[in-house]
Amino acid sequence: MRYFFFILLPGLLCLAPQDLKTRPVIAKFKTLTSVLDGLISYYKRHQNEVNLDGIFGPLILQHTIRRILYVHSYPWTLQNQLSYLLESLESVILSALPALKQKDEVYFEKLGTILQLDWSPKFPSVLLVSESYGQWASPVDGVFTEDVSDNCLHELFKLNLTEQRCRLSVACKTALLTHNLGGYEATHTVLYLTVIELLGCQDIVNGQLTEFGTNMYSLITDRCAEIYSSFRALLRDDVSIYDKRDLLLEQIFICGFRGFDTFIKLPLLDTIKSWQDPSGCFGGIDRNIGTTRATTNSGRTLLFEERLVGKWLPHAFNIGCNCSTRRIP
Repeated sequence: MRYFFFILLPGLLCLAPQDLKTRPVIAKFKTLTSVLDGLISYYKRHQNEVNLDGIFGPLILQHTIRRILYVHSYPWTLQNQLSYLLESLESVILSALPALKQKDEVYFEKLGTILQLDWSPKFPSVLLVSESYGQWASPVDGVFTEDVSDNCLHELFKLNLTEQRCRLSVACKTALLTHNLGGYEATHTVLYLTVIELLGCQDIVNGQLTEFGTNMYSLITDRCAEIYSSFRALLRDDVSIYDKRDLLLEQIFICGFRGFDTFIKLPLLDTIKSWQDPSGCFGGIDRNIGTTRATTNSGRTLLFEERLVGKWLPHAFNIGCNCSTRRIP
């Protein structure tokens, strides 16, 4: 549930002080803070079960609220609410990290650097992505898989303090240059490109991409355009929205975080809120089967979730959190 936090980020960030005088915006703000209260409460009750993916969402939300409070001057009552949410998030993160490290020291050593990056919103708004963007003939799968994604990130982190920093392997460059990756592979490509920028590797990597006639900005724009085309197709199929909610929210997060506001202007807030369980969590349970599916990797829960004390788990939960803040126009 990592990315449910992400859906909350942009909406809060786009909430200009003058807009708070309008009832619709105030209502959306109340909806967002209500969702957040439930999510944070769930985290407090299950902080010892959180994995690396699980803490990623609260961390990014923490960076975002800090940024909001620094940049904007909201009415005192709203600033007070945001400050309280920030304190709650900081408490949850500090309490969860020791257990997280102990749970899987090897995995944390491999990818824990991602938690040390500056995830405060910094990317400017980008021109709207065209809904009519031409799809490639058929999706390409098996290029930027979970293992490849992890290995490419680990490669970046491992080399970051060496003379070889920012040098991408052939496998990772191949993944970046492959068009029309399906679902999670496409979104994780954009995430990987974002991490490259946050590490300050953009100029070096752009130099490596010159021979292929492209650059990081073009790759991110193309990937988010491809994602948006499939994203809109998914939204036209009401039956698929719930079943694919994890992917949909991840797409809203990563391309919205990159400044593609087209992703966050769709009227989905009420629908997304309806997915929240009374416990505060966003489910990983199949509607019809009533069971959850688990990955064998304790650090990542990319497609499926393991059970947490009889409740639903962090990947879809975090996705909802982070995407919801991208919701207020």
